[in-house]
Amino acid sequence: MNKAEYVPEKFYSVYNEHREYVIPDIRKKHKREFRRSYWDPCGFKSDMSVLEIGCGTGLFLEFIKQEGVSSIVGVDSDPLVLDYIPEDLKEKIIISDVNDYLSSLESKIKFDRIVMIDVLEHFNPQEGVNLLEGMKPFLKTDGGIVVRVPNLASPWGAKWQYHDLTHKSAYTSGSLKQLGLMAGFNCQIFQHRRGNPRKQILENLLYSFLKLIITDPPDLWSSMMVGFFKPKN
Repeated sequence: MNKAEYVPEKFYSVYNEHREYVIPDIRKKHKREFRRSYWDPCGFKSDMSVLEIGCGTGLFLEFIKQEGVSSIVGVDSDPLVLDYIPEDLKEKIIISDVNDYLSSLESKIKFDRIVMIDVLEHFNPQEGVNLLEGMKPFLKTDGGIVVRVPNLASPWGAKWQYHDLTHKSAYTSGSLKQLGLMAGFNCQIFQHRRGNPRKQILENLLYSFLKLIITDPPDLWSSMMVGFFKPKN
């Protein structure tokens, strides 16, 4: 029996069968989630320019468009997403590898926010550092990079981390901050919450109780976390 080496990139060969493609239909639950997890804590404004790396079928881009953001660019390496993206967003989408796209940008192009939702964990830590460093020249003076990754400090984070065999990195709030420092960024961490607000209240009560009986509780209980990177100095 031949022993095959585990190479995460090989699993992209079945990614179109594994990945879920959804037409972006923004509902109240999406607006509530995106405002609480991204828009408010990361300081988005309607007059900003936003680049999303790994935009998928455009759910987040559709949200910020409805919030009044008009300067939008989305990049994804999967051409199949174009079959699901609304017509008015397609002209803002570029099908490209992220490194190829960044290499093609003119130095004068700047963004207020660069967003990567469920993207950073697809790169190993050194690749992640290189990626953040490569984005830094394209940030405006008060610009920042917004990411969402599974929270491996949470009891519920493994569900999302190991759902996809192309993932190459696992993060806690501490290691995500460390990655930022290595790339020349400070990083704020926010919990990412989704689901029914009533259930969230019950979850908060449960977490308060667990903190009383667990000697080493996690900093964040949420299964996903949002990191907001801003260049140091």
